[in-house]
Amino acid sequence: KGAGGKSKAVVVEPTFTVHPMEIELRPRTAVTFTFRGYSTKPGVLSEKLICEARVGKDKNAKPVFKTMVTADFADPLLDVTKPEGLDFAYTWAEDTPPVVQERPLTLTNRTALDLVFNLRTQVPFSLDAWEHILAPGESTDLVVSFDPGYKGDRQSELIDSKITVVYPDHPQRDTISLLGEINFPNLGFEYNEINFGSVLNDTTKTMVVRVKNTSKVATDFWWSFIEDEDAMRAAGTSRKPYIPVNQVYDILPIRSHLEPGEEEDVEFIYYGHAFRKFKGACLCEVKGGPEYELTLKGEASTVGFRLDRSLLDFGKVLYSKREDKEFAILNQSKVAFSFKISIMNGAREGVVEVQPSSGKVFANDKQRVLVRFKPGIPETL
Repeated sequence: KGAGGKSKAVVVEPTFTVHPMEIELRPRTAVTFTFRGYSTKPGVLSEKLICEARVGKDKNAKPVFKTMVTADFADPLLDVTKPEGLDFAYTWAEDTPPVVQERPLTLTNRTALDLVFNLRTQVPFSLDAWEHILAPGESTDLVVSFDPGYKGDRQSELIDSKITVVYPDHPQRDTISLLGEINFPNLGFEYNEINFGSVLNDTTKTMVVRVKNTSKVATDFWWSFIEDEDAMRAAGTSRKPYIPVNQVYDILPIRSHLEPGEEEDVEFIYYGHAFRKFKGACLCEVKGGPEYELTLKGEASTVGFRLDRSLLDFGKVLYSKREDKEFAILNQSKVAFSFKISIMNGAREGVVEVQPSSGKVFANDKQRVLVRFKPGIPETL
């Protein structure tokens, strides 16, 4: 009964079923019944089955016989020599290339029945056998392989995977942990594109990039420029002749060494050839590790600007009041520049205020300047 004393129907799933459930049996004939058992719990389970029959014109069926069906259900039980799992590790060394590593693994059937199972895993791990049938107490020896060079990109990686044991016609899944650690010399860069923007003609600009050894291996690396000289020479003209990339960019230091976790600043220097725009690339090569490509951009031009007005006429202002007017500094070039405003021509201190009095105007941008006039006494200024 449920809440309030009301009756509730309870559906009980049978442990055993019979097929066929109902049949007409003619004289001197026989039939074979198939009994099938299913249980979500292990252990000994029993159930009474009743065979009923209707003879001739009988309306109601009468019991013919009763039988007790019993079965001992067992979960698959597979013992592993290393239940905590298998660990693999590879660390690059100049005389130690990445080769496939192998570990033995033994599985033993601790179930009272024959055990059929399949094994599954994923690269970079593999097995020498995938399908198995073991009698009670029988064992099988496996070889688990790990390939640290499976990607070929020489990137460090920690791979947490597993072997999955699948039993046909049974929902249970068992797993064996696999851990693979791959250590190559690797670097991390603050950013991968170095854009110098626009600089004044025939001037230089330096940008600093932080480089860090992100691996567990001491790292030696060096820099070089990427350039198709023949193609660049062919693209040159009399107005824009070919300029070698090493006359446009420079890198300091060109070679370096970093211990695990160590960082350093690398300087990238751009020389602005007059009215030229360059886009290039440089390559950081790591001994035993991958290659890293960084993009370089820069151009050179002159400063070009104007004011949107040349006169601020405040007219007649009550000497005890104040009045504000604005003008704008327009940057018409590709080069950012700094400015500073001075008050001249003998104006008394505090009569004229400028905000901001200094700053920077970026390429193709403008800066509004507020001029505040506070006479203080009646006079012409």
